[in-house]
Amino acid sequence: MEVEWFSQARFGMFIHWGVYSIPARGEWVRLVERIPADEYEPLAKRFNPRRYHPEEWVTLAQEVGMKYMVLTTRHHDGFCLWDSKVSAFSSAKTAAKRDLVAEYAEACHSAGMRMGLYYSLIDWRFPGAMRPMGDPVPPGTDFSAMVEQAHAQVRELMTGYGKVDILWYDGPWPANIWRSEQLNAMVRRLQPGIIINNRSDTPEDFGTPEGHIAPESRPWESCMMIGDTWGYNAGDRNNKTPCQILHILLSCVAQGGNLLLNVSPDGDGRIPRDQLDICLL
Repeated sequence: MEVEWFSQARFGMFIHWGVYSIPARGEWVRLVERIPADEYEPLAKRFNPRRYHPEEWVTLAQEVGMKYMVLTTRHHDGFCLWDSKVSAFSSAKTAAKRDLVAEYAEACHSAGMRMGLYYSLIDWRFPGAMRPMGDPVPPGTDFSAMVEQAHAQVRELMTGYGKVDILWYDGPWPANIWRSEQLNAMVRRLQPGIIINNRSDTPEDFGTPEGHIAPESRPWESCMMIGDTWGYNAGDRNNKTPCQILHILLSCVAQGGNLLLNVSPDGDGRIPRDQLDICLL
C-alpha cells in the first residue's frame, strides 16, 4: 500500500509560504487584523521572491533526515502559488510572474524527495467565508462558487506537477459543503498512488493532530511550528530549541507517528536564519 512509505518516513518538512509573508505577521493576518481586500490583495504586487530556490529547501530537508515535504500551494487568503486558470490572485499573474509550485515540484522530483501539496478549501475572498472557525454561517450564504473553485483548483494541482505523493487539505469549514467523496475520487483517478489527509470532511488515509501529539490507530502525523506562527512572522522569536524538537520527534516515532515540522520562508523566499540554525543543530 502507498501509505506504508508514509508510516516509515517519520519526519517531514511543512512549508507555510505565501503573500502573507510580505506583512510578516503570520498567515492569518488578514482575518486577525480584518484587512479589507482592497488593502490585502495589492500585497501580491510586492510578492516577487528573488531568493526562492526550492532546491535549497530540499537539500536542507534531506540533510536533517526529512523524507517528505508539503508546501502550502494556497492558504485561506486565496493566493495561489501556481498559475490557476480560475483565479487571477496568483504568483503567475502578479509581480512574481512565476509558477512557484512548478519550481518546487521540479526540485523535489529531481532529488527523489516525496512531494506533498497543501490546499486550503476555504477562501476568504468569497462572501461569508472570512470568519473564525466555529462562527455560524450567515443565513442564506451561498458557497457553491467557492466549492466549484476548489474542485477546479485541486484538479489543476493533480494534473500539472507530475507525481504528487500527498494531498494535504486544510480549512474544511463550514463542513459538509465540499462534495468531498466526489472530489477525492477525482484526485485518486488522477494520482493513483497519492495519500490524502483527514481534513476534507472524510477520514481518508492519515490523521493530522495539530500542535500536539495524539496517536491514532492508523497512520498519523503531528504538525508543529518551530515558533508561534505557521507563516513568516518577523516578530516571532519564541522558537523551540533543538532539544525540544528532538523530544517531539522521538515522542511521535515512539508512538507510531510522524512529525511534520514547519518552516516559514520570508517574502523573498528565504527560510529565516534562526529556523535554519535550529534545523541543522
